[in-house]
Amino acid sequence: MSRDEARAFNASGLKELLDEVDGVLGPGEPISVVACGGAVMLLKYDIRRTNDVDIISEPFPEELQQAAREVAQRHRLRDDWINDAAKMSIPKLAPRFETLYRGRRLQVLSPGAHFILAMKLAAGREVDFEDAVRLVREIGYGDVDQVLDLVDQAWGHTSLSMSVEYFTRAVFEEAVADREP
Repeated sequence: MSRDEARAFNASGLKELLDEVDGVLGPGEPISVVACGGAVMLLKYDIRRTNDVDIISEPFPEELQQAAREVAQRHRLRDDWINDAAKMSIPKLAPRFETLYRGRRLQVLSPGAHFILAMKLAAGREVDFEDAVRLVREIGYGDVDQVLDLVDQAWGHTSLSMSVEYFTRAVFEEAVADREP
């Protein structure tokens, strides 16, 4: 496999890679970053695989980037398997931080279920569907309008396109499909 090919991690594999990054970082001040996307779903629920860790916190420490590249070379991963590409689409919601990984120096946080759900609904990708269903169930929404309100709070009315609304409604219908009447 070339380094350019995506390698998907399971939860234990990702934790091992983060342990290795933590070890490469060596002694020093703690580094806390906020992740989103598939890495959060994987580390919190162990329900899927992912091939990267999207960091949305500022700044994205150069020391962490260098350690991630070193680990990438050892394991033939993409150099940007830990990246900050997702921070271009951060919802306007207050995060509810939760620790997903803690090493000696490295700490990876989640911004919380509402925050991740808003990102997944706005993206509306097929890969996000089951993640969004799980998050709607976890949060316990009882009405689709509550979920649409979350999207509105996160992105504003202008971002509530027909495709986002359709995706959100489909996610909600799947999330409540097996509930007792």
